[in-house]
Amino acid sequence: MNLTTLIIRQFNRQVPDPTYADLIQLGRAIEWRTELRDALPVTRSINDPSTSLRMYPFPYLIQRQIEDELDSYQSWINSLSDDLQISKIDEDEFQRRLRNLTIAILLLAFLRGSQRSDEEMSNQALEVLQSGGLQDIEPDWSQFPPEAAESLQAEIEQSILSSANLGGEIMAGKYEDRAGSLASRLALWATTALGVYALGQLWREDGETRLVWRYGPTDHCSDCQTLNGQVHTIAEWNAFYLRTGKRPQSHLLRCGGWACQCGTYETDEPVSGNFV
Repeated sequence: MNLTTLIIRQFNRQVPDPTYADLIQLGRAIEWRTELRDALPVTRSINDPSTSLRMYPFPYLIQRQIEDELDSYQSWINSLSDDLQISKIDEDEFQRRLRNLTIAILLLAFLRGSQRSDEEMSNQALEVLQSGGLQDIEPDWSQFPPEAAESLQAEIEQSILSSANLGGEIMAGKYEDRAGSLASRLALWATTALGVYALGQLWREDGETRLVWRYGPTDHCSDCQTLNGQVHTIAEWNAFYLRTGKRPQSHLLRCGGWACQCGTYETDEPVSGNFV
C-alpha cells in the first residue's frame, strides 16, 4: 500500500463528510507528508507487511491546524534563500527574517495546540509570516503560564540556534540542490512545529480532556513504543511532561524527537497505561 492510499484511507476515517476545502487540504497534505517522508531517511517502508495500518495514524486533524502557516514558512525560506544567493539581501537580513519567521511559526503552533484565544498574539504572528519576517516579533511571555513560557522559549531558542549558520551555508553553496538537502532541513523544522503543537496541548484549560498517544510513520524508540496507545487526561500528560520532558517530538525521547511523528489525540477512551 503506498503512502497516498494510506493517507486517503486515514482521511476518510477522520473526515467522513469532507467539504471542498477539506479535499483541497487533503491534496496539499499528501504532498507535504510525502516530502517529509522522503526527507527523513528513517521512515519505515509503507509496504512492510508486518506493520499494522494502525501504526500510521495520519495526523490530519493536527496538521491542518498549521498547514497554511507551514506552507508559508517553507515558501518564504526558499524565497529568502534565493534572494541571498543573488545578493538581493545580505546574510544579516536573511538571519533576522528567518529568526522572525521561526518565532512566528512556533508561536502559532503552540497557540493552536493550546487553543488559546489570544487574537492579538495570533494576528501578530500571522502578520510576521505574511510579511516574510520583515516585522520583528517578541512575544509577551507574561501572557503564558510560567512553565509553558519556559518550555516554548526553549523550543524557539533551540530552533534559532540550529539555524544560526544557515545563511553562511547557503552562501557557500551547500543548498544549491534545494530540493534535496534544504528540503530535509525544512522537514525537521516542520517536525519541530508539530511538536510545539503537541506541547501546546498540554496547557489547554480543560485538563480533564483525555488524549491518546499514537504512532506516526517512522521507526519507534522504546519510549514511543511504551507510550503508544496510553490514554491520560491533559493534566496527567502535563505532569508527566514536567517530570520527564517527554511528549511527541521531544528531544528527551530516546529517539531524540527529530524524526518523531507521533501525536497525542483527543479520545473518549478510558484512562489506561502507566507512562514510562
